[in-house]
Amino acid sequence: MSLGAAPAQAGPNYAQIIADEAYFVSLSQVEPCTGTSVRGAIALNPVSQNPGSVYINPYRANYGARALVAAGSHYFPMVKDWLIWYLNHVNWPDYNGVYGTVYDYNANATACTEQPKVQPGDTHPYYDSTDAYAATWLSAMRAYAQANPADWAWFQSPDIVYWMDQEAHVSIYTMQPNGLTWAKPDYPRQYLMDNIEVLQGLNNYIWIAQNVLNDQDKVNYWTSYANTLSQGIQTYLWDDVNQGSNKLYAWASDQLNPSWVYCYPDGIAQLWPTWARYGPSSRRSATWRGYKTHFPSWASTTPAYPDISCPLHYTEAPTAYAAAQVGDKQSVDLWLMNSQINWINPGRPYPWTVADSGFRALAAQKAATLQ
Repeated sequence: MSLGAAPAQAGPNYAQIIADEAYFVSLSQVEPCTGTSVRGAIALNPVSQNPGSVYINPYRANYGARALVAAGSHYFPMVKDWLIWYLNHVNWPDYNGVYGTVYDYNANATACTEQPKVQPGDTHPYYDSTDAYAATWLSAMRAYAQANPADWAWFQSPDIVYWMDQEAHVSIYTMQPNGLTWAKPDYPRQYLMDNIEVLQGLNNYIWIAQNVLNDQDKVNYWTSYANTLSQGIQTYLWDDVNQGSNKLYAWASDQLNPSWVYCYPDGIAQLWPTWARYGPSSRRSATWRGYKTHFPSWASTTPAYPDISCPLHYTEAPTAYAAAQVGDKQSVDLWLMNSQINWINPGRPYPWTVADSGFRALAAQKAATLQ
């Protein structure tokens, strides 16, 4: 009796990955502290790791919330708690005089207290950006709205419509004559990653305006800004001159000679238009092939040495989402399986945060639709 062929190695369990990442994010949310402003905050990592010193970065938390949405209705109340936490912490105004921004926060989940984060040497509270924080919140709002039509009445309430408009305005508050946004009013750099996120946030708010609010005037108003921003990215960030047949995006508007020699920021910046599906599909496919060619070990990253070609604290979770968005099922499956061994099983060590869980869940969600 001859032995049959060995069974093929099982692929990733997409549903389990999404559930695991949502659970990790849920452990990172402050669900006690009822009746206080702390409740609903999503920290970088599980609260139980250090409940007396919880760090809330709204940008990363917005991505973490995407894992909760992907996991389904069980987590919808937690998603909404986060979205409301964000609104309860808008500055009116902030230290730059901008209305509607949100600072990073340090919180004590035991005492149920919090205060804006202040960087060493600064005299004012801290946020890493104004454009991307607001834009990624709008994207989280769209994800929640699309997944949970039963709660559309909340989106249609005058207060929430007002705040969505306000955050859309915050995302473009620093827009310059070339159509691109600065990271924040006191940091005049125009980053590719931020601008892609702002464009995505505006497009997601346009989706809400069209499908949830049924407000064509709002659709037209924000489409005009989205078109201006898209043209700015194409004109001032797509390097159509210096690269010959190996064209790339500039990672910032004043860095107009991008190169695959540099994993960060040049190489990783290419992933943002890819996973956001910005630009022609042929361009996204070409930049993805370039990334794989120049950083071939990306799918085997480990906490000790995240990428042999890119000695940077980077988990490659956004890379996996980019792979999924261009239909590279083999690559995204490889990373999903390796990340289980290298990151998840050891307990998601530094630099893993809830944002990585969001991207891992999104990668699995998209990969599940690929053939």
